[in-house]
Amino acid sequence: MNERTAPKAEPAEVSAESENSIWLSEFLKRETVTAGREETPKQKITLVRAFKERTRIVRQMQKAIQLLKEENSVIEGGVRSIEIRQTYAEYTRLCAKLIGLKKAISRANAGIVDRLVELAEIKGICQQLNLIPVKEGKQEARYEESESQVFVADLKKAEIAAEREALHARMDVLQDEIDEFNARTLIEFEP
Repeated sequence: MNERTAPKAEPAEVSAESENSIWLSEFLKRETVTAGREETPKQKITLVRAFKERTRIVRQMQKAIQLLKEENSVIEGGVRSIEIRQTYAEYTRLCAKLIGLKKAISRANAGIVDRLVELAEIKGICQQLNLIPVKEGKQEARYEESESQVFVADLKKAEIAAEREALHARMDVLQDEIDEFNARTLIEFEP
């Protein structure tokens, strides 16, 4: 017998308890439930500013988590220099803000993702080119070797350098296009 169970209905309202929760998991549930409701006012910022804001938020998160690591567990009777739950609530707020910002950046980057992918791959290729040995000529014997050796490289040092140079030129073009896109593309952000 196949019995069907009714799908769980989403709560119509967020409970006061979860609204005041310090836990990120509760906040994320609340975001899902409240999606589509009237949102807090947002401002439009460029992607360039969004990246700076992302860095600032990450720095604040690191500071908050460091305080939590240092202050959460103290010797019984010890005094904390911060309010732990308040600091964690701020950390949670920052995490949620970062998630929202990264989502907005990701949506905006859809228009330039092909250039971003190409740039990332070319950077990786350049790193790999740096690892190709180009040793040539007679090399004197080392400690473990009894005789000198002669090396011949098929891909010559100058060829690899020329390839890297050409790839760097392409990376410059891509980076200029990305920078222009970032300077003119606006996203919504809740300060």
